[in-house]
Amino acid sequence: MTTSRVLAAISFPLLTFAWAHAETYEVRYHRTVTMTNAEADTIFNAAVTVLRSDGAGDVNCVIDWTRDDDVEVFTDGDGSIDDRAELTAVLNREGNIKVVQFINYCGGPNVSAVGCGETPGEDFAVEKTIAANIAGIVWVHEYGHNKGLQHRNGATNVMADAVGPGNRFINQPECDAYRTSGLNRRVPALVAGNKEHEGEIAPEGAVEYVRKLHIRGIDWSHAARISKESVPTLLKMLADPKDRAYQANIVTVLCIIGDDETAKSLIKYYEEGEGPLEVDDYSGRLAVLMHLGNLLNRVDSDSAWRFVLANSKASDSRPAKVKWSRPGFAQGNPDEKLLQNMAIWALGISGKPRAMEALQSLRKQDDRSKETASIIREAMVLNSTIREKGMSGYLEERASH
Repeated sequence: MTTSRVLAAISFPLLTFAWAHAETYEVRYHRTVTMTNAEADTIFNAAVTVLRSDGAGDVNCVIDWTRDDDVEVFTDGDGSIDDRAELTAVLNREGNIKVVQFINYCGGPNVSAVGCGETPGEDFAVEKTIAANIAGIVWVHEYGHNKGLQHRNGATNVMADAVGPGNRFINQPECDAYRTSGLNRRVPALVAGNKEHEGEIAPEGAVEYVRKLHIRGIDWSHAARISKESVPTLLKMLADPKDRAYQANIVTVLCIIGDDETAKSLIKYYEEGEGPLEVDDYSGRLAVLMHLGNLLNRVDSDSAWRFVLANSKASDSRPAKVKWSRPGFAQGNPDEKLLQNMAIWALGISGKPRAMEALQSLRKQDDRSKETASIIREAMVLNSTIREKGMSGYLEERASH
């Protein structure tokens, strides 16, 4: 990892003589995705434009944040961040921005995450498949975390935990943080309360909720406020090609509010398809494997339990193989290890004693990989924490870090 160069420069695009804070970041991408100099420059340009004023209440924050040297590929790992060890390894690599295929862990397991960075620090990871009209917002959001900023929810705020194309507003303390050279201490959220996440969320609100980009993943405590009456609507969305980009979000919410019949529908969805999947379709399948653990935490579902348990085992011990495969992999190779890891997380998330017994059994197997062993250990800690403190206690503890 290299240290960013910081200097002062005059900002000409605004036709003023305001002094702009300037900083450069190095970009690296995993071999499972692509990233060119031109693509990186386009996102940097969009990011700094986000910080320019978009109207009343939005501070005009002039910074010059650009690419330092050519983007380069890295080959270690599988392009998927699945636990604390993998996240640490990716963030500690040379370069500041690491572009990967999947982020399934950021402070805890969560398939719907698309970005994760140091707070504070000078490194973050992002998924490649973020839509072009929002990539700049995601990058500058994670850059804000590097500068010590916390989430500040609101329909137009850059630092909101869930964003869309309209999240372009910052306040003066946030601008001051962006313009700080080097590391910055953690900056408080600067607002009290969070009305956006108070009260039950009706089905119409659920549709809007899952169509947002939850940068560090769906907040489980917020999703639990979605009305159970939303389940039929969300299942229809899961089958609608127009909502393909939101499959991981939809599945995660369904697992948080659904029942045994919901689990059966999700397992059927998981088994459908043939050949290499699109990235969004594959993320939805990963979400089923991991977040059925959320459903098992609340619901006694034999179908969900059998499905998770079977997929947590070695590939030769599982039921009939699916016919689809991971993007970029040959047909018939769905990347068994990644799928197994997601099911192992489900055992941890469930917080159930029989899931802990299954994890202990997996730990004793001699043929597990180093990466799988790491996830098993962390999943066991998670299982114990949730059993001891309950899901709400675990989420409160996680939010405080």
